[in-house]
Amino acid sequence: MSFNKLCPLLLFLMLSIAWTSQVQATCDRTGADGLNDNGVIANGSGQFSYIVTNNGQTNQVSCEEDPDEYGLTFFKLAICKSNPISGDYSTCADLGDADLSAGLDHTIAPPAKTVLNTGSIDVPAGDYNYMVAIISNKISITHTQQFANDLMGRTGLGKTCWTVSKIIANTGTLGSAGYVHDLYGSLSNTNTRLGMSWECGDAGNENPAPSNSIIASFDGCDASFSATSEGTTSNGTVGGRLLKADNTDATDCENASRIRWVINYSSPLIVKSTSTFDLSFKTTNAFEISLGDLAAAIGFAVKPSINPPEAILVTKH
Repeated sequence: MSFNKLCPLLLFLMLSIAWTSQVQATCDRTGADGLNDNGVIANGSGQFSYIVTNNGQTNQVSCEEDPDEYGLTFFKLAICKSNPISGDYSTCADLGDADLSAGLDHTIAPPAKTVLNTGSIDVPAGDYNYMVAIISNKISITHTQQFANDLMGRTGLGKTCWTVSKIIANTGTLGSAGYVHDLYGSLSNTNTRLGMSWECGDAGNENPAPSNSIIASFDGCDASFSATSEGTTSNGTVGGRLLKADNTDATDCENASRIRWVINYSSPLIVKSTSTFDLSFKTTNAFEISLGDLAAAIGFAVKPSINPPEAILVTKH
């Protein structure tokens, strides 16, 4: 038996361009690496607050962690012989027999891999050059984080911070009322302290809830709205397109509600009549802990910014 293992490690690369402003390193801690009960190190004060990262940088405004839970919704998942970026799926084979049209919620709880419950996978033999998915552009993070020093949350102050129920956009936060979206309604205005999606306080008082981020544009809103993005992965190129809730092309930040992403593999996925499949997802440093510049404390926990998960598709034949 031979194994053909495909690991599109930057499956959502085009999203990470929109979500994050710079590449960060893993958060540094007071204790052993990877243990959440050892606080992330922050220093300075007010607008001069910084997070320490494990590559020795002491002047970073954010660092990367794995969340306790990472949630997203799938509306389509398939492999294709020709490029489906325009929405033509005539050469595609679905990865599973489940009906995803109403959306399939999926939660990843690191460090474990989780299998996407799409049902039995039966793909006709052939060479497939593309992988396509449609997902909601709203991604949820649920997390509690310990810090070595007090940080300010949306109302409190303490060494323990946790996500609260908010919907924020990667771009287009408008005025004191926040950004208004056709599907998600009025979004949280992250320019205000109460609009932030972290709360902080004493250990034992945490009450984490999903904090949701939406990708409203791959650039900005209004005249700079961009519904498309391109990038590269370790095994090909990737393209993304923002869609409305009816899967037609989005025209502005207000109606962008889903994302169609397509990987063009540098080498085709060869499927034989005897092939079987294993599809799972996991996260590695899937969100960023960010600090603001409010005075009177070491830092202000602004919001958790979402980074891309990893998908592992394994064929056996």
